[in-house]
Amino acid sequence: CIPFTDVAQVANAARNYEILHERDDDSAERPDKVNFQ
Repeated sequence: CIPFTDVAQVANAARNYEILHERDDDSAERPDKVNFQ
């Protein structure tokens, strides 16, 4: 059995990661993104 608090923490971490990941994808000023494209 997984405690509800652990589930909430994992879901919250996943959501935060998605937000940061989308923010990185939207940023075209990063040199690594420019070199990749």
